[in-house]
Amino acid sequence: MKTINMPKRIFIYAADVCAITGRSSSYSRRLLRQLRKRNRKKPHALVSVFEFCEYMGLTPEQVEPFLE
Repeated sequence: MKTINMPKRIFIYAADVCAITGRSSSYSRRLLRQLRKRNRKKPHALVSVFEFCEYMGLTPEQVEPFLE
């Protein structure tokens, strides 16, 4: 049975996206808005780490160090 390593947090924030991508906070907020729209979420809904990883083509293991 394959085990999945769970990240320390379930949701990702604009500051996390800044740290991962090295881009500006406005880019990070825009990216999170695009993800919400893509996943048909309401504007106040949070974006999960897994949704972000899927969209960016990353694994949760690559993102986890930035979430500490």
